[in-house]
Amino acid sequence: MKRVLFATGELFRGAFRWRGRLSREGYWQGWLGVMVVKVILNVLACGGSDYLLYAAGIWNLAAFLPLLAGAVRRYHDVGRPGWLALLLGVPGRLLLVAGAVLGGITLLFFLFSAGAEVNMVGFLRLMGASVLLLLAGGALCIANLVLLLRPGDPGENAYGPPEPFPKG
Repeated sequence: MKRVLFATGELFRGAFRWRGRLSREGYWQGWLGVMVVKVILNVLACGGSDYLLYAAGIWNLAAFLPLLAGAVRRYHDVGRPGWLALLLGVPGRLLLVAGAVLGGITLLFFLFSAGAEVNMVGFLRLMGASVLLLLAGGALCIANLVLLLRPGDPGENAYGPPEPFPKG
């Protein structure tokens, strides 16, 4: 647990550091720390407290930049340009959300218009578009995950020497 807290702190301290490298262990332990806090706040916010709901939202916003900067440095660790983190991660998530929203709205419209005349061709086109958005977003997210999970280059690369995660 001590290492997760340390890695999370390092992730936040490096929120504006876009150069250099970040080890796989350092990135994922920092990510785990961010997600643990996120889950705890979201579970507590389900109790109905507006303040906890606001705290969860603030945490999500506050964690975005450190996670993005960490992903950029993680990409550098595997010898890839950091802008790929933006190119794969952000649009991938946006396409997943867009596909889910489009599919949900289309399905709700279909279910609530059960007694009315429904244009099945239009329904199938919208559901097909939703599936395509979900597939494209999923493919981008998987590509992002593969690069984040790869072991770093063992020696120095174009982005500098490896940054080992401290032991202890």
